[in-house]
Amino acid sequence: MEEKINTKVKNKMFLTEKVLATLLITICISSTSFAQSPDQNYVISKVSRVSGLMDDATLTTASSDKSKVQTIIQYVDGIGRPIQTILSKASPLGYDIVTTQGYDSYGREVKHYLPYVPSTGTAGNYRSDALTSAQAAFYNTPPSGIVQIPSSTQIAYGETRFETSPLNRAVEQGAPGLSWKIGGGHTGTFTYSSNTSSDAVKLWVLNTSGSGASYSGSYGDGKLTKTITVNENGNSLIEFKDIDSRVICRKVQSGASTFLVTDYVYDDLGRLRYVIPPLPTASGANSAVVLPSTFDETTTVFLNFFYGYHYDDLDRPTEKKIPGQGWQYLVYDKMDRPIMSQDPNQKTLGYWIVTKYDALGRIVMTGELTSSSTRSSFQAAADASTNNVWEDFTNATTNYGYTHVSYPDISPGTGKKALTISYYDNYDVLSNPSVNPNSAIFSAPSSTIDSLDKFPRSLITASLTNILGTGNYIFSVNHYDKDARVVRTISQHFQGSILAYNKYNTRDNQYSFQGKSTQSIRRHYLPASSSPQVTILTAVSYDHMNRPLLNQQQYTTPTITGLLVTISKSDYNEIGQLKTKHLHNTTAGTPTNSGFLQHIDYRYNSRGWITRINDASNINYTDETFTSQLDIFSENLDYDQITNGLGGTAQYNGNISNIKWQTKLPTSVTLTQEYKGYLFTYDPLNRLTNAAYKAQTVANNSAYDETTSYDELGNILTLTRKNGASSTLNNLAYSYTIAGTRSNKLLSVTDSGIEAMTSNYTYDSNGNLLTDSYKTIAATNPIVYNERNLPSLVTITTGSKTLTYRYDAAGRKLERLTKLGSTVAEDRFYDDGIEYTGNTIESIQTAEGRTLPTSGGYIFEYYITDHLGNIRAMFGDKNNDGMLTADEITQVNDYYPFGRKINYGQSFTSNPDNTYSYNGKELQKDIAEYDYGARFYDPVIARWNTIDPLAEIGRRFSPYIYVENNPIRMIDPDGMTATYSGGNEYYDGEDAVNWALGRQIHGIKEESKGKAIFISFPDKTAEVPRNLNGLREVVKKLTGDSKVPVGHAGVVVIDAKGKTTYYDFGRFDRPDLAAKGQERGVDEGAVRSSLHYGKALQIPDWDFKLTDEENVTKILTKLHNSPLLKEDGRIVGALASNLDADAMNNYARSAEAEGYSPFGGYSSSSTSVCDGTYCAKFARNVGKAGGVSWGWFTFQGIGNISDIESNYNVKRVEIPKVTP
Repeated sequence: MEEKINTKVKNKMFLTEKVLATLLITICISSTSFAQSPDQNYVISKVSRVSGLMDDATLTTASSDKSKVQTIIQYVDGIGRPIQTILSKASPLGYDIVTTQGYDSYGREVKHYLPYVPSTGTAGNYRSDALTSAQAAFYNTPPSGIVQIPSSTQIAYGETRFETSPLNRAVEQGAPGLSWKIGGGHTGTFTYSSNTSSDAVKLWVLNTSGSGASYSGSYGDGKLTKTITVNENGNSLIEFKDIDSRVICRKVQSGASTFLVTDYVYDDLGRLRYVIPPLPTASGANSAVVLPSTFDETTTVFLNFFYGYHYDDLDRPTEKKIPGQGWQYLVYDKMDRPIMSQDPNQKTLGYWIVTKYDALGRIVMTGELTSSSTRSSFQAAADASTNNVWEDFTNATTNYGYTHVSYPDISPGTGKKALTISYYDNYDVLSNPSVNPNSAIFSAPSSTIDSLDKFPRSLITASLTNILGTGNYIFSVNHYDKDARVVRTISQHFQGSILAYNKYNTRDNQYSFQGKSTQSIRRHYLPASSSPQVTILTAVSYDHMNRPLLNQQQYTTPTITGLLVTISKSDYNEIGQLKTKHLHNTTAGTPTNSGFLQHIDYRYNSRGWITRINDASNINYTDETFTSQLDIFSENLDYDQITNGLGGTAQYNGNISNIKWQTKLPTSVTLTQEYKGYLFTYDPLNRLTNAAYKAQTVANNSAYDETTSYDELGNILTLTRKNGASSTLNNLAYSYTIAGTRSNKLLSVTDSGIEAMTSNYTYDSNGNLLTDSYKTIAATNPIVYNERNLPSLVTITTGSKTLTYRYDAAGRKLERLTKLGSTVAEDRFYDDGIEYTGNTIESIQTAEGRTLPTSGGYIFEYYITDHLGNIRAMFGDKNNDGMLTADEITQVNDYYPFGRKINYGQSFTSNPDNTYSYNGKELQKDIAEYDYGARFYDPVIARWNTIDPLAEIGRRFSPYIYVENNPIRMIDPDGMTATYSGGNEYYDGEDAVNWALGRQIHGIKEESKGKAIFISFPDKTAEVPRNLNGLREVVKKLTGDSKVPVGHAGVVVIDAKGKTTYYDFGRFDRPDLAAKGQERGVDEGAVRSSLHYGKALQIPDWDFKLTDEENVTKILTKLHNSPLLKEDGRIVGALASNLDADAMNNYARSAEAEGYSPFGGYSSSSTSVCDGTYCAKFARNVGKAGGVSWGWFTFQGIGNISDIESNYNVKRVEIPKVTP
């Protein structure tokens, strides 16, 4: 599938220096007609939504149908600045969505207007009244589901105030709504200056021994830049940087006049060597930790609290120290790729994790190598190796079909074990009986289906994944269409602790023309039958803007074909926010809203923060639209405006002031039916300090309060939890000190509440919990962890109980076996949402709940969640009458803020018991902990039991604390890092005081996500290609030759671990090709990368301690100074986040290896390549592989930057900066 994108650029006028570029665009791109405003400059982009629109004529004809063509019109002023962007007919009702920009007299964008939807006028026309009246009028009387912003008292835009200097730095940032007007006292403010002696920023110097650092004084006046950021609640972050823009010190406000200080220590080459976080003061039984004026790497304070880094002579990180862990080690090959790693536990057990690559730099294998050798000896051996640094696929029946020549060798044998093996580009491996367990089942794509890609270049076609602790491997095969989309997977599963060729799943996928998943059919097979045990059909439909509408499922067994059930239907307000989600409708055909069992309404404030789910002020528990139907759960949230009637302190930075909720109870429950709530108090670090319980029955106020206190690193010192107005359930005192030595590790907890107990804890060298005396996990049988740092065996002395967990090498949980002595109490298997107990399917998770097998087929149960994803109620149509009563509610949950369930004295559970509850995570009942994927969380003591895998992202926090101690606003989707509960914004723990502004979103990502910097060299002179002879002649007449400053483009891909790779496409040879005796690139064009140019294109990896802008600046500066690029002039870049880095790297490396243009554009080696054209297309295609939806056709490299800026709301970085 190839999207047809038609772009017309029309200029009413343009400046002299823009004539050439405008002419090029106008000549090269054909024009179309549309209802645009003729007296405005504009760019029209038309994107086909359906097949068949492959030329200008058909695209233009179909443009009036919003379901066939997406039209975007960007109006620009005389100097090219966007002034209004129109998404034509993009609202759910088919009206334009209009966004307007406002500039001051210096050309700075000072007003950021909320989009609005005019219901009159011609689609696509410029809205001249947008700023004068229309946008304000829209929010003054908005359509249903959109927040009202009265124009008489509020504003529907955010405003930026700049300093009066050529630097044009923002000094105040407002936001839409009543509370965040400029000058109103609740904006974000920024102050810039240099340090003074009173700032007392410590001047750390590395010790001459090479171990540790010392300070004896402070930085002198004016040596550092100083930036003070004050958030909407009035709390400050002070940041100091040196002349190289390296962060030297961060001070975060912790009290009225107190700050927590984090220092950063660098070596003479500018490499980060140590991070010194704030140290805890004395509290109760916990002793104070004093910052020494000098330390080395054996000092106790260093081992327990500091971060340390070592590098080799090539500036590669070789050793890393996380507080509370031992050292971690890395070994590299000659191409600077990590090939071996070892964490402290692996060192104790005597093995290394090995990574192997193919010739394109793709990971083809990971494994274990048993050895007690040191990092330095392995590095020396890798450096001395004369073998290839890659593996070739041979399809031999030994060594998994690969050569095993790169260092180190992990071919099967004693002390060697493969963990994962990946196969690319073709399906030859399927003929290998040593890899494929059954070629009839695990087969290649049908040769008769033209839409399938028989040779999917750069894509994983098959894989083997080890089941940890065994010698067995799960085999999987992927089929793709010609647009590189997975259309079929075939994969084994592990039900019954047995891996067999005939125990597998198939999943067939269909997509829309624009790549949205529209249907999947999953078939789940067991050996007992050639028919699937269950077949699950899932169908999803979308509106004309690809907003999901219907989600439908059908379950079929060998004997019963179930109904096609609409499990959800989504309605949106006119600016595209989810307005109502309807649950469960069995009506055939197009379901009507009234036929659903539940209708969940969502409302938002002017900043997009959710303010209510249904309406907890509705004491009748009825839906606001369908008044004869129940609202099972409702929740109202207050931020800056206190409207719930519970009182509380206004919060302006995104913290939640109070929550009010109510849940309909079954008639069998005798508890009082009433609303409940919490009032929240936070410290200046946004940590929750008090949750005061409120209830409709005043006598119940304070009955379930929760109060916490913390040390400087966020470790909980005390936690009090009530269970009745005069009853204290828990009164916990935490100790982190033993024999006068303090750390982040919780050593003991004493409870003087009703659940009186004392528990002691010990840890391994990775910082994982080993023993818990309260849960009777003893030192004689401590918790055992696997290669993924996940628990594999938990032994509970009381009751002689053992929990055995089985995972594969990708970290997927496959089995939990519970035994009492030698008797099996439960054997639960997990297979991508299907859960077995023994040999029987117990439940299957769905997008909205779960299904349960019965003699009559599968029945549906639904989860209703709060703003955090906590499951608050569950229901199902038990009698299949299409109506919902209170007695069909099967589960109700309320929670203390940190996740422990509230016990009101009467409870009921579903059958089978639903163990998914807090944050939607599965409760491990035997140890009372929630499994988040990467870690287990204990809601009683409100801590993780292992160190944060991404601890370096929030270095001023303890690596054990849960969601930065703000469980009301934040969640941790997978145990890796805290995020906003809305899921769209990511929170950088370093920047604690500014996270609500949404403007400093640094370095946090989902585990599989990466980033890309799209780069332009706008001053580079390039040659117009010879195949555009007509254009060459025009250019020649205008300029005297056929070379034009159309620029050059490139892209830097950053993977989830921060590894960076630069790619570009152009007319140049590559040294790696020359070394192979190949000569191509000068005439044909070739992709080059930093992988094959050594130090000439070496760029720094992503540094998670830095801001996005700092990282981009650092990388661009390195590229600007590269001997290969320094003649290209200015370099401009913009960052896009949450992209698939693996897909981008695979695409770029395949293009690099093939030596061809993956986007066409020339037909022979005699055709020269225009760097300013094809290089930009290549960068676009890399981005597209990673998930970038480009807004309009890019002719020049600089267009990459414009698109990224408009789509990702990022700041352009330019080196060297041109000051107006």
